[in-house]
Amino acid sequence: MGQIDKVKEELNVLRDDYRHFFIVLMTIITGSFAALYQIILGKAPVWIVFISLIGIMISGFIAALLKKKRYDIDKKLIELEEL
Repeated sequence: MGQIDKVKEELNVLRDDYRHFFIVLMTIITGSFAALYQIILGKAPVWIVFISLIGIMISGFIAALLKKKRYDIDKKLIELEEL
């Protein structure tokens, strides 16, 4: 049972990491597009668009991390089924 508990603990850690990355991704996307919307309305200076674009690029990086975490979770689930 020791190996099963170890895999379950690793799976829980991966799920927590996935959840945290997802929250950060949604926060960055929301902030970036809210800033772009404010620029369109004319309520924010145009240089804010650079910050928004940086946020969108960071979102792409975090999305790639989420995909890798999801792959790791699936791999651990298969490993758990085999035990």
